[in-house]
Amino acid sequence: MVAVTTPTTDAQLVAQALRGNTKAFGELVCRHTPALYGLCLRLLRDPTDAEDMVQDACVKALRKLDRLAEPRRFRSWLFRIGQNLCFDRLRSRRSWQPLNGAEEAASGDKPMFAVDTVALGRALEILTPKQRALVHYRYTLGWRTPEIAVQLKLTPSNVRVSLHRAIRKLRERLS
Repeated sequence: MVAVTTPTTDAQLVAQALRGNTKAFGELVCRHTPALYGLCLRLLRDPTDAEDMVQDACVKALRKLDRLAEPRRFRSWLFRIGQNLCFDRLRSRRSWQPLNGAEEAASGDKPMFAVDTVALGRALEILTPKQRALVHYRYTLGWRTPEIAVQLKLTPSNVRVSLHRAIRKLRERLS
C-alpha cells in the first residue's frame, strides 16, 4: 500500500492548483477566507459588501494565480487583492457604514473583556481606510510590523508611526 501525503503548505497547494487541481485551490480558499472576510468587514462595515469582496478576491486570485511570484506568500497576496478591492469600493461609495455588530456575530468568539462596540465602531469611522487596515492587521490578525509593511507597501517605520497615529485618534475619540 502506498501512503499518500496531502500538501500542507500554501506553496504546495499553489503548485497543485497551477497544474489544474481545483481541490487544491479550494483548500487555499477555505484556509484563508475567514480572515480575509474579517479584513473586508472591518474595512467596509457591511457584511454583504464584505462577502462580495471576498468572492471577487478569490476569483481574481484564481485568474491570476500564474502571476504569483512567491507561492509561499499566497495569503499576503490574497489579502492584498481583497484589501485593494475594498479600497476601490470605499472610494466609489465615499461613505462609511456604521458598525452594526456583524463582526462579533461573524467571528463567533466571545470578547475577552467588555467593549462598547457601538463607541468603538464610531471611533473606527474617523480612521482612513489604510489606518483601519493597519489596526485590523495588527490587533485582529496579530501580524507584526514587518508583515504589515510588506502587505501595505510601507516601511516598517511608517507602519509604526501610522499605527501610533491611528491609536491616538481612537483614544481621543473614545475618551
